[in-house]
Amino acid sequence: AGAGEAYSRAVGIGAGGSKSLLNVEAAASKSAQLGDAKAAAREAAVAALKECSSATEDAGVKGEGKEEDEDRQQNLSFEAVFSLACTMQALNFTSVAGDAFRLCLEMEAPPGPNKEARETDAQHNWALTLMAQELFEDAGLILEQVVEVDPLALESWASLGMCMVKMGQPLAAKVCQSKVVELQASRSSREDDPLKDSPPIISME
Repeated sequence: AGAGEAYSRAVGIGAGGSKSLLNVEAAASKSAQLGDAKAAAREAAVAALKECSSATEDAGVKGEGKEEDEDRQQNLSFEAVFSLACTMQALNFTSVAGDAFRLCLEMEAPPGPNKEARETDAQHNWALTLMAQELFEDAGLILEQVVEVDPLALESWASLGMCMVKMGQPLAAKVCQSKVVELQASRSSREDDPLKDSPPIISME
């Protein structure tokens, strides 16, 4: 009961803004060892995401030119939602995590040199949540977008190959596998790459 109340209070902080999400994310992270508290963490995350989604939609309807809309948008941090999504994913709340990653992409990452990388990271993780729900066609479409933007995304190629296997498309899966082997060979030539000795990731079974 105490944990559930803590999550409820966390959702109320910041009116669905970044502070609220970070509080929920921190509470949810601790809940991994609390067993029954995981359900409360999930409910808190759903409530927080609903608030963020509503705020984002309201800002879009009103227009970005108004000062109050800009202030509200600034309270909705891409990184906060992404962090919450990763926590939900770690707790195996795949549906909630997927909604959070999707919301990240609707919000867009902040401008800067890492904008594209952060968004493709969110796309990749969103696809993983869909794969966990056995929605391989939807996941495959997202992963195709990722590798189109970043052809060096080894993990996305591997996940796309797995989707192709699950969808009964062995030729497409072999193309992905070849790309994975190629990228692994490239990584193995770089001594400082921690993944250089990783085995091939796609199983064709």
